[in-house]
Amino acid sequence: MKGQTLMLITDISGYTRFITRVGHEKGIQHAQDLLQIIINSNTLGLKLCEVEGDAVFFYAMKVLPSRKALMRQISRTYNAFNHYLSTQHLESEIGIKFFVHTGICEEIRIGGRTKLYGMEVIKIHRLLKSITNTDDYMLITANAGGALQFETGEGVQGGAEFPHIGVVNYAVFNERFLQETAIEVSLYHTFINGIIEAANTLTAELSRQYRHYAALLNPLHELAS
Repeated sequence: MKGQTLMLITDISGYTRFITRVGHEKGIQHAQDLLQIIINSNTLGLKLCEVEGDAVFFYAMKVLPSRKALMRQISRTYNAFNHYLSTQHLESEIGIKFFVHTGICEEIRIGGRTKLYGMEVIKIHRLLKSITNTDDYMLITANAGGALQFETGEGVQGGAEFPHIGVVNYAVFNERFLQETAIEVSLYHTFINGIIEAANTLTAELSRQYRHYAALLNPLHELAS
């Protein structure tokens, strides 16, 4: 299958330095936990293309998520990831980065597995390797910004030129942006959960009232029959 594709790579930063300091056994356990957190935060139902060392590569083909839906997933991942770091006292050791890109890609079968193939896949991987900022951030290419109607002007504009590919323009949104978005998403979920809880309470009360009045009316039904 071939078509317009959203690509999302979530990358754990600082991992190599961390595992060198704490050792392989301890480091690999934290890596497994963090990679699983990223995978479990996939609220959009994106396809898992690869787990590439300390990065997770998701994609969606033809039907792309909305900007809001994508940001909800990224914020969910960001919150869960940093909650784990906080409980393990690893905030100063490890970070997280999000790379978002769109373009025409193709699914191919290799060794019994479905892989994503195309020049756009190469572009996002080149960006992943070329941007070395150690802070938490989200990078959205100009392609993805246009496809998802994302206001990339709020981010720091940049571009990278690669041989045989050309220039790939992008916008970088820093840790503060991720934190503020995560708070907005948290408030949204709190609001929605509040509505659901109120609806459940109302439904339970209506059900109780129905049973109460049905019991009162039951003798009348018996007399009428």
